[in-house]
Amino acid sequence: MASSLASGPVSPDHLFGTDGIRKIVGTEINPEFIARVVSAYSHWVDGPGPVLIAHDFRTTSDGIARICAGTLQMHGVDVYEMGEMPTPCLQFNVRALFSHASSLILVPLLVLAIGLVRGGPALLYRRKLGDKPAVAAGLLQATTLTFPVVVAALGSDLGLINPASAAALIGASLLSVLLFPAAALSLRPWTRAPDPEPEPDEHVAKL
Repeated sequence: MASSLASGPVSPDHLFGTDGIRKIVGTEINPEFIARVVSAYSHWVDGPGPVLIAHDFRTTSDGIARICAGTLQMHGVDVYEMGEMPTPCLQFNVRALFSHASSLILVPLLVLAIGLVRGGPALLYRRKLGDKPAVAAGLLQATTLTFPVVVAALGSDLGLINPASAAALIGASLLSVLLFPAAALSLRPWTRAPDPEPEPDEHVAKL
């Protein structure tokens, strides 16, 4: 890749940061720059691919994704354009998850662990908030996506987590995003139980 980028003004040693390429679109990031980077990447692709391309919701992302897809196709690489999609969904390795039965069993256990560890402390406010609001707050607090994805990515890169376990961790975080907020809303925490009716006065009852 270094040889493919050395012909331009950008040094490959300072191109990628901790979170990819961060530059200004329209000045530093232009179609020529994108094509050069993707052309260099095409030499690292194992065979004809396929390569999945997704992008975020920024207005310039769709054009960048199309240039990436076209450049890869010009180099003989098969491309699947996934459209707008969060990074964890694109990284989710379904094949690795279903390759081991133990990783499938691990998913609900991780969902339960995430709920207990992240949402459990909210139950300390049951007396102040009430049961439903406290449980709903715990479910919303337990909803997480970024941290498990970072742990899975770092663990995989360092060889500390196998692909199946990393996929199980990402799958559990995706389930927390899908299930926990819906469960919190189903509790209707903004409603309160009606106050109990006062007991009739004994003297009034006798009358």
